[in-house]
Amino acid sequence: MLKKQPILAIYVILFFSLMQIAFTSCKKTSDNKPPTVVFVNKTGYISTNTNVAKHTVFVIGIEATKNGNDLIQYVNLLCSYNNRPDTLIDQVFLPGTGTSYNRDYYLNSGDTAYGERYTVEVHSYLQLVSTLTLTVNVQ
Repeated sequence: MLKKQPILAIYVILFFSLMQIAFTSCKKTSDNKPPTVVFVNKTGYISTNTNVAKHTVFVIGIEATKNGNDLIQYVNLLCSYNNRPDTLIDQVFLPGTGTSYNRDYYLNSGDTAYGERYTVEVHSYLQLVSTLTLTVNVQ
């Protein structure tokens, strides 16, 4: 009977040791957040909803950064004219290096009065997505 108690104690210690290892090796998922994306807000850039004249070249700047441990996988720029479905204007992949992304887009307003909605989507490797939209009204 005395021999069984030390063996039981060893099993109990082994069980709690394994449980401690299992719980301390789990990664926190709270460090994984969607990327941060903003429109560049400097002189010469459009960063908020605005009106522009026909045949005007304007600049939209995008700055995106990873937020947490997850890297940026790709960035989409989409445009919708007069509330039609979005059209993909540009897609940039950042294979394994996506800590940040900066790009200026020089766009032309065309010759017809209408509304243009520009949407930026920043996708991370864990499929977390940040979206930013602005509207340019051509007059």
